Amino acid sequence: MALRNASMPCDDAACLSALCVSRAAGVNWTALCAAPHSGTWDCCGHKSYNHVFPIALWLSFGCVTLWYHLRTGLFGDLVLGVHALHDIRTQALGVVVARQKRVIFGKMRRDPRRVLLLISMAYEVVGFSYIPGQLLLYQFFNSGSFVGQFSGELQWAKCILGAMLLVLLEAWPPRCWPRSWTSARDKLLAPLLYDVCYTTVLYGVVDVGGCWNGADNIRLPDGTSCANTSRFWLFPTFGTLLFIAFYYGTLEYKRRLSDDIFSVQFRYHASFNGVMTVMRTAGVLGFYAVEKAMLELDALIVSVSVSIVHVFIFATLLYYNYIHQPCLGVGYLPNNLRSLSFASACYSGTLLLVVSIMQLSTVGNEWTTHESLFLSVAAVCYAPLAIVVWRWNCTAALRYQVPDASLLELLRHSNTRVRAVAAVSMVLEDVVLDPVEIRAQMLALHATLQAAPDAEDGCVAAYSCQALWHLWRHRFERNEPFLETPKRPAAGWKFGCWAHSRESGPTLALLQPTVHALASGATTRRTTHRTSDARVSRLSIVGSRRMSLGRLAEQLTCRNGIMGIFAPIAFDAGMHRCATYAVAVLASLVRSRYAKARFIAAKILFEMYKCRVLQLTKDSIAFVAITRLVSSPRLADADAAAETLRRLLNEGDGAERKRLLLVAFTDHLNVLHVTQAMATSEWEVEVSVMLLRLLSDALTLCMVNDTQSSDIVVPPPDRYLSKAAVEYLVQVQGRWKEHLIFGMIDHVLVVMRQCCKHHAARRQSASAVMPQPWENTLMEMHDYNIVLERQRTRVDVLASVQWVLAEGYPSQKQHTELSLKTRRVLESVSSLIASRDNDLIAYLESNLSEPQRWYLGGLLGSVIYQPQDDKLPS
Repeated sequence: MALRNASMPCDDAACLSALCVSRAAGVNWTALCAAPHSGTWDCCGHKSYNHVFPIALWLSFGCVTLWYHLRTGLFGDLVLGVHALHDIRTQALGVVVARQKRVIFGKMRRDPRRVLLLISMAYEVVGFSYIPGQLLLYQFFNSGSFVGQFSGELQWAKCILGAMLLVLLEAWPPRCWPRSWTSARDKLLAPLLYDVCYTTVLYGVVDVGGCWNGADNIRLPDGTSCANTSRFWLFPTFGTLLFIAFYYGTLEYKRRLSDDIFSVQFRYHASFNGVMTVMRTAGVLGFYAVEKAMLELDALIVSVSVSIVHVFIFATLLYYNYIHQPCLGVGYLPNNLRSLSFASACYSGTLLLVVSIMQLSTVGNEWTTHESLFLSVAAVCYAPLAIVVWRWNCTAALRYQVPDASLLELLRHSNTRVRAVAAVSMVLEDVVLDPVEIRAQMLALHATLQAAPDAEDGCVAAYSCQALWHLWRHRFERNEPFLETPKRPAAGWKFGCWAHSRESGPTLALLQPTVHALASGATTRRTTHRTSDARVSRLSIVGSRRMSLGRLAEQLTCRNGIMGIFAPIAFDAGMHRCATYAVAVLASLVRSRYAKARFIAAKILFEMYKCRVLQLTKDSIAFVAITRLVSSPRLADADAAAETLRRLLNEGDGAERKRLLLVAFTDHLNVLHVTQAMATSEWEVEVSVMLLRLLSDALTLCMVNDTQSSDIVVPPPDRYLSKAAVEYLVQVQGRWKEHLIFGMIDHVLVVMRQCCKHHAARRQSASAVMPQPWENTLMEMHDYNIVLERQRTRVDVLASVQWVLAEGYPSQKQHTELSLKTRRVLESVSSLIASRDNDLIAYLESNLSEPQRWYLGGLLGSVIYQPQDDKLPS
């Protein structure tokens, strides 16, 4: 690198450090070291000073980040998929709260944080490319120092002002703030420090703490500077502590902002906000580390290394931002800005890498006209590239954006996802509308059902039906009950047959706040110390209840009977058509292959049936009851669903019961939900026994009737059996190792495999083509052999017990009165029971009457406690 004349050393710290490293001849080192300067530490015996502060900063940065993640789970949401992140109910809750927070007492209120956040994100377009840009300028000017750096006076001013504002926001007691200023503090000063000016202030903190970039030009009151050896340790200590406080305060602010539900019409989830804070902080620390590395390493080697890391990190962020579109709500502009920032950072990093490699390939590693020409072309190409990136991200951003529009406009939006969000917000928001608007909403929902029956895995149709049922229930007059199958009225299940829940009261165990209380609670500020542990409790109502927004939205959409009926509207022919079509869609959704849509449809159909609005068929009741086993908000409701299923499948003649068993248990999700309910619900054991018996009967029917001569059509086993269902059954076995359930599950597992084998054999005989051994995917052969061996042992023991009972039970013979062969059989039974788990005893008890159990127990006791001399010879 070219330096200034050695006889006239430069004043820049980086240049002086480079001069020291080069050990230029003709320089008066004694005079140069007499005036303390951070640029001469390396050649004046204080080389370690250049390493202390960078190491302290990076260690503090890593420790605070790790500790904060362990304490709050900061980065936990990064593993969420795009559909979980953009959950429709969460989006709808945010839309409702944002709308109510912007209109207070009929007056529109604008939140200045929206503008400040957008300014901060616009600054990132340049900020994330700052390191590659500075390194390119460093190589271009070849002056031994970076260009465009702020003066020492300005760095001190930024550091002092930032520290004062930090103390004012974090340490000043909230009760000392005038009430009229609290809004300005939270909505203006906090985002100004933690968003807009974060990196600017942080550069000042780093330069003052490290006594760099002209900070040593400022004299202290005693005439010394930060570069003086007697004052050195004071400034790294001060800078490290200030950095920790500033960085931690920013993480806390970003966490609070993520929980403040859509107060600025858009929000990022806490994990992505944390990543952005980490990246902005790492950018400042990274530039400082690059400045120090340039003192001891070759500039081109540093540039190549930095560019590779830089491109990799921001390419990863660009991919994540495009796939997930992490800004929720009105996120079109924020998501596009972030994509442009990440793409610009990748572009600048790639340019740095290419230019550095070009210089390394030249003689003397000098900057030539080739590099200048290349950068000129690249600068011209940046504008069209930015346009391409913006338009490329537009499609994905528009897919998940919820525009700031009226409810009716959202219901008519071209994006079906937006329609679903609007439909859910109708259920969440209690708004009094005139009949014309209500009819317009009904027609808009009806159009959505016709246009997008399967959009978003059926959720768009399900939420539209939920909104339509909400209007139907609370706004329209009650007419005669609807029939699911008007042409077959006898197929309906009469009202009042659903089992009553043992518990009464609200549907949800947790208190259900109204949306008005939620909106006001999210902005309430408690007067607690900001730097204490109580600060975490001053989050929104969502954070204080320790639940996700999706869970809260689910609770609010599960309300029953909270809203009253406002001015009932006549149910005309048009509304009747809408309702009839919605019933048909719900009947289809409750049989769909999408679990989430099935949950919603089952809930709506259950409410319609309980309100005596819709009479369901027995087939639909079976699907609703099984789905309610796992989707009910209370255990008592799941118990009621199980009892209803038992009543349904045990009434009627044998042919009807067989038909209902096949309808209910030849559906993939139904079998999965039954097994999942047994594995996850803490209900009484009798309920699990009943469900296992129904499942066993249904599978036996499938196995017996899976023949060409059978009148009953049985679907292939892969339509209703799955490995997940088998895993749930194994979990249930782990909970009931000494109960009848253990043996019943073994029987179910054996019948499952037999169903697969029977179907495979029928296919082979019909087509003469060897089928795939699909049954092996349900359960490994080794595990199946263990189950089969246990089942064979149970059958053999039961057969032996029947042999003993056949001889001794009618005349109540004693042990010594039995024949020699029977006594041997009895001893083998006794040894098997003693050596195996108690599930064998439970199996025998379930197959014997009580007198037979008492008699057998007496015989087994005689065998166990008989004297050794009386035992039969082996």
